[in-house]
Amino acid sequence: MNLKFEKRNPGKRDGRLLLELLLGVVILLGGLPRKGEAAVVITPTQEVVMSGSGLNLVIADGGAVTVGETLSGYVHLPGNRYEISVSFSIRPDVTQVDVNKRYMVSGDYRVFLRHGSGVMTPDTIGSYLLKNVGQEYVFPQLGYWDGAGMDVTLEDSAAHSIQGYRSVLVGDHMTEITGVVGGTWRPLEALGSLGVGDPNGVWGLVFDDGILGGQANLQSWSVSLKPVPEPSAASCLVVALGLGLRRRRERNAV
Repeated sequence: MNLKFEKRNPGKRDGRLLLELLLGVVILLGGLPRKGEAAVVITPTQEVVMSGSGLNLVIADGGAVTVGETLSGYVHLPGNRYEISVSFSIRPDVTQVDVNKRYMVSGDYRVFLRHGSGVMTPDTIGSYLLKNVGQEYVFPQLGYWDGAGMDVTLEDSAAHSIQGYRSVLVGDHMTEITGVVGGTWRPLEALGSLGVGDPNGVWGLVFDDGILGGQANLQSWSVSLKPVPEPSAASCLVVALGLGLRRRRERNAV
């Protein structure tokens, strides 16, 4: 029986292993840059927060008010996704001279979040956070008649829809809420589509009093875009290193 012994060079083997690891990481991160093309720089995303407080903005009876910001300069990576959280506080307009408008009705309001390059541009997308809450359950075309105000947060991950908050808070749709409606709720329409892609552009939060009767003030608002972790460069590196170390152990065992 002939035995063949191969002389190995540890330094050369380790150098080749390192090269394989680096090549694997490059492939996982999207490949080598083409000739004349700059390499992709992986940079961390950042949470984006827009807000306003102490506003006391009148939402006129039958009218609307829009707040928001125009974002620019934020790092955008293809495939980025954000979880969107919207909070706002509205109260009855007790300063109204007209006593018939010194109250608000929660079922009067529609709140809409939009994002694009302009208010009415073709690329603008949006979702209704709420639309005449309770309308599906009581008094068609009207909704709940709670009048103390709303101080709520809306997120896709919440357990219950804002549209039927009475059933969660008091167990039915016909019992009036005496205090300010609070808590975290799921919006009427999912916000996921607004959280995909580039956060730069025009963001608008529209408060619309769609039914006559009563008048309210917008006290505060905020829109938060929190980055959702994707299979990142770091995790890809860990996988590549793990595979490389496994191959190294296998080679050392030979």
